[in-house]
Amino acid sequence: MIMICRYSAFILFICCAVSIFFALNADCGSEIITDNDLQKYKKGGIIVDNQTIQTNQPVQLERSLNKKEKQRWCDEGEKYRMQIAKAQEDLKQADKHLAEEKALFPVTNKKIKAAQAKKLKAEKALKESQAKLDALENRAHRSSIPPGWVRCQFE
Repeated sequence: MIMICRYSAFILFICCAVSIFFALNADCGSEIITDNDLQKYKKGGIIVDNQTIQTNQPVQLERSLNKKEKQRWCDEGEKYRMQIAKAQEDLKQADKHLAEEKALFPVTNKKIKAAQAKKLKAEKALKESQAKLDALENRAHRSSIPPGWVRCQFE
């Protein structure tokens, strides 16, 4: 039994050593930059076909982002923020109503159950509104829209 374990460990060691040897000696095609290349990269930029393309130039967006698009993102974000504010107010009212019902009727009855259902509905509406706003912000991020546009913060 011990011999089998030693033999298996030896075979495993040999396999690992061979794979490490080939991995270290493999040519990945990556270029090694030396001191001789300093002149080439001194000015900055990228060299393509013996021409240096400066990379410190501002990047132009492919599409024009105009005021109407800014306003559209702002309006959509504002719509969801208003829904969240309404849901928060409804939740606050439901909490208040539930507390009043519990104070009047310490024993569970239909009014308390109705107030609890209203509170759960308000909590669900709040979560849904928050998820919609998060989805809008995520969609804006994927579309390379600045986050301030969704919050109506221009400039």
